[in-house]
Amino acid sequence: MVRQTLDKFGKIDILVNNAGFVKVVPILETDEVTWDKHLDIMAKGTFLCSKAVAAHMIQRGEGGRIINFSSAAGKTGWPLLGAYTAAKFAIIGLTYVMGREWGPFNITVNAVCPGPVKTDIGDAFLDGYAKASGITLEEQTTQFINTYVPIGRLSTQKDIASLCVFLASPAAGTITCQAINVSGGQEQH
Repeated sequence: MVRQTLDKFGKIDILVNNAGFVKVVPILETDEVTWDKHLDIMAKGTFLCSKAVAAHMIQRGEGGRIINFSSAAGKTGWPLLGAYTAAKFAIIGLTYVMGREWGPFNITVNAVCPGPVKTDIGDAFLDGYAKASGITLEEQTTQFINTYVPIGRLSTQKDIASLCVFLASPAAGTITCQAINVSGGQEQH
């Protein structure tokens, strides 16, 4: 993927690692395949893509921006999200280490930590909790917002994209090694 991008565009200035998967399941019911899928898609994918792109950025000598997608769940433990949470915690840890290692090369590395957003993964998260509680997705969404989100609504894709655009811009030139929530003030659980 990196080679194809370089062949087409000649350089990479910004990398956004935004791959995800969620299965809402208790740890005691989490099989190894589910565990590995979460860690492979999110943590390992972030590691491999960042490593490949950073090598190019360092060799080119012009710096760059790496933006990793974690989650508000990557800062705290949510019941029924053991594998997901482990992968998202790993991404935050990688973000801190990469930012420190690659900062001398003018590469900033930050993590965006959304709460549930109206996307397929956001719906899967809330739907998994709805099924576990025996309520509808709509009831679960309302309950989640009323309990955990002071702003009173889920974040939108535009809310998340706005932070990414800022982190990729020159205005964020000294912001690195950060994990920034975009969650409407979502209470950590």
